[in-house]
Amino acid sequence: MRSRRVIVAALVLVGALAVLLVAWFLSGWADVRARQQGVREAPIAVANQRGAELARELRDELAGVLEREVARPYFHYQNVFHDPRASASVGVTPSPLAAGPDDPLVLGHFRIDDGGRVTTPTINDDVPSLSEPTNLAGNTAFRNAVARTLAGPLTPHPSGNTTTLVASVTKPPPAVRPQQVRRPAVQTQVVQIAEQRAE
Repeated sequence: MRSRRVIVAALVLVGALAVLLVAWFLSGWADVRARQQGVREAPIAVANQRGAELARELRDELAGVLEREVARPYFHYQNVFHDPRASASVGVTPSPLAAGPDDPLVLGHFRIDDGGRVTTPTINDDVPSLSEPTNLAGNTAFRNAVARTLAGPLTPHPSGNTTTLVASVTKPPPAVRPQQVRRPAVQTQVVQIAEQRAE
């Protein structure tokens, strides 16, 4: 009879221990799943935040380039020009764009006249010695690409309507900075427990 009580007590003790172990396993498993999901989502959140920052920086840089180009006088797009703001002499001066673009976001400058002829400030067809010599092949390829792809759509219409809007500048609204990714409180507790165990 005594051995039967010991067996029953042992079974009750094993059953209670099994229930506790199963409960501990299930609660730990949910925590493991939450950590796995956090580990999977953290790089995505960081990448999304970095992508938004890069997009904002690029948008600001492009807005600056567009603003500078819109403010540039039309005669700068020729290889040489007579500055209408200068004296009434017949002298001409090289365009500030004749050496090529100084901004890495600008591939080149061009002008399309009423007849659809494309010119660039880096190439002077009338006086070839005034062309920019260090990248003549690249400048010629750029002008030819503009003539192939943009001259048709951007050539003024013979109907007399010569205003074609190519670009406009509007200041973008101030960007809202994304909030930093918050880690779940469970991870903070886990770190604290890990630090306590390490001591």
